[in-house]
Amino acid sequence: MRPYLSIKTLSLSHLTAKQHLLMAISRDVSLLPPLAYTLTSCRKAWQLIHGDIANVKLYGPRPLKETIASFVNESALEGDGTLLESLTTARASEYLLCSLWCMVSLYLSYSILDSLMVRWIVKYSILAAIVRMFAMSLIIITLELLLLARLSPKGDYYLHTWVLISCVLTGAYIWQSYITSNLNYGVRMGEREAQGSQHNYLKFSKKRTIDLYNITVFCVVPVGLASFITMIGLLRNLVIQRLDVEQLARMLRPLAQEGKPSEW
Repeated sequence: MRPYLSIKTLSLSHLTAKQHLLMAISRDVSLLPPLAYTLTSCRKAWQLIHGDIANVKLYGPRPLKETIASFVNESALEGDGTLLESLTTARASEYLLCSLWCMVSLYLSYSILDSLMVRWIVKYSILAAIVRMFAMSLIIITLELLLLARLSPKGDYYLHTWVLISCVLTGAYIWQSYITSNLNYGVRMGEREAQGSQHNYLKFSKKRTIDLYNITVFCVVPVGLASFITMIGLLRNLVIQRLDVEQLARMLRPLAQEGKPSEW
């Protein structure tokens, strides 16, 4: 971690304040979709948590056909609060998990572009590095919006989409770690060694390597932690959904027995 910070500090020291601002804007543009969907997911979770519980409808004994018809017809209306709707709509915890994966995508996007920024500043001119940074941000945004449009066309549920986006960005992080591994940081002693003069420098080597420690700590661990939290949350929702199905079965069982033909 310390060599990377030294490389980043040395590379950014060649930028003026205006160039630094343009570079930061070009990099942070890619963070807008994850931020927007994080706020949207939190807002939907808040609405579901603080929904009007008085809208939940209870059903008294009545013929079996009428009961099933009421479940099917009324659950088609949005926000009617029927028990059948609670089995088919997303819960507040799923939107909170979606916001977690949005933050993971945000972190991976920032890490990828931040590492590429250091390489481009050293290898290319400042203007070329800014253009490349802005183009890479647009590529990431386009990929995210394309996946959201294809996998979440209605825009009401996108947990699975952001999980997929995070997996794609994980692969991109490994790729950039390999690409930027040939940039080395060194210290060169000056001509007057008695005075202890030193000069820091950056250079490219011909050999690229895969830094497993860097990938594990800064990529695999955040994604694995988010995966574990998501697994716990979805298992909790699965248990709750099974309890709702059992409640629905208990409500329909006496009605089904009443609808059986009487024995002679």
